[in-house]
Amino acid sequence: MSEPDLNIKPKQSTETEMKVVESSKKKKGGFKLILILTVLLAVAAAAGYFVIQDKKKTIDLEDYVMMPTYTGLNGEASIEKIELDQTTLEKKIHEILGEDEYIDMYDLVSRISLGYNQNLDSLSNNDEITVTLNYDKSALKNAFKINFTGTEKVFVVAGLLDYVDMDPFEDLSILFEGTAPLARVNKFVSDNPIFSYNKFYTLKVNGKDADNAVMDIGDVLTIELSDDGIKAMKDMGFVPSNMSVSYTLGKTDVNWYLTSASELQGSTFEKLKAQGKDECIANFARKNLNYEPEYVKAYALIPKDDKWGRNCVSHLVLIYSYEVPVETEDEEETEKTEEVLTETRYIAIETPAIVNLKLAAADQETPEQTYNPDFSGSYYYDDLDGLYTDRIQKNVADYTYEEIQ
Repeated sequence: MSEPDLNIKPKQSTETEMKVVESSKKKKGGFKLILILTVLLAVAAAAGYFVIQDKKKTIDLEDYVMMPTYTGLNGEASIEKIELDQTTLEKKIHEILGEDEYIDMYDLVSRISLGYNQNLDSLSNNDEITVTLNYDKSALKNAFKINFTGTEKVFVVAGLLDYVDMDPFEDLSILFEGTAPLARVNKFVSDNPIFSYNKFYTLKVNGKDADNAVMDIGDVLTIELSDDGIKAMKDMGFVPSNMSVSYTLGKTDVNWYLTSASELQGSTFEKLKAQGKDECIANFARKNLNYEPEYVKAYALIPKDDKWGRNCVSHLVLIYSYEVPVETEDEEETEKTEEVLTETRYIAIETPAIVNLKLAAADQETPEQTYNPDFSGSYYYDDLDGLYTDRIQKNVADYTYEEIQ
C-alpha cells in the first residue's frame, strides 16, 4: 500500500471561483462610482459657489428707479422727471466691490436710458406708467464687474391735485380814462394775477376786436380769456368757470362830451355867453376900441361819429354883434344932424369843449358841466352870411350843427 501524497490540495469548484471573481469586480465598480459621485459633487459645489458669487455681484436696476415726478394737476398732468437713485445705487456697488473701488457713476448712468412706453400728457391718479430700462448688459458687466438686470418697472400715478373751479372775473373792476366817446380802458383791478399781463386776455368793443379802442357811453366791452390766460390759470391750479365777461360803459364810469344842444344846461350856457362877451371886450381893448358887443345866437357843433378825435370835439360858436361908426364924406351934414351913423359887424367866439362830469351815483339825474376857461379863438365878419359860411358850412364834413338862440 502506497503512502498518501501529502502535497496534494483539495480541488475548488468552478462555482466558488466565479463568486470570488464577481466579488472583486463589485469592489472595483463601487470605487469608481464613488469617485464619479465625488467628482460630480465637487463640480456641483464649484458651480454653486460661482453661481452664488455671481448672484452676490448682481444688481437689479428696477430697485433703483425712483418714483416719477409730475407737473400739472389730475387729468392733465405729465411726467416731469424719471431718474435712477444714484446715491443708493453707488452704495450698493461699493458693498459688492469694496469701499475703495472707484466707481464712475456718471459713466454708469450715461449708459442707462430710462423711458416710458406711451405718450403720457394727460395723466390722472391711478394711471399706470411702465418705465423701461435700456442698456447693454454685457458692456456694463465688462466695465463695472457687476451683473446688472432689470428691464421695466410699473408705477401707479398718485397724489395729483384736482383743479378748482374759479370765475376769473368775480372781483374784477375796470378803470377807464379819457372822455367819451374817446374813453379807453385804463387798467383792471383784480386779485387775479392774469390781469397783470394783456397776453392773458383779449378785448372787444361791440363785438369787434379792439385792444385799444375808444369807447362811448353805451358801448359794450367784452373781456375774454386767451389760451395763455387759461394755461396760466391751470398752472395755478384753477379751471375757469367763466370764459368772458361783458361790461357796458355808463355815465358813472367816465366823463362825456356834449353830444347835442339839448344837453347844454341853462346855467352853463349863461356862463359861456357872459365869458364870450368878456372875450369880445378884451379883444376890442387890445385894439384900443370901445365897442359894446351884444349876443346874437350860437351854434353847437358836434363831431360826426367817425370824426371824433383830439382836435375834433364838440364845442359852441358864440356870435356877437357890435356897431362900428360909418365914415361919410359929408361931415357938415353929419354935424347938423348930430347923429352917428353906424354899421353892424359880427364876431364869432369859439368855446372849448363842454364836458359832462361822470355821475357820482347811478340815481344822479343831472351831471355837472365844465369847460376849459381858455377860449380858443375870435373871428371878425362884416355880415352873418360870411360868418355862417366860414365857421359853420366849411366844417359840415366833420361836424353836425344845431342853432341855439
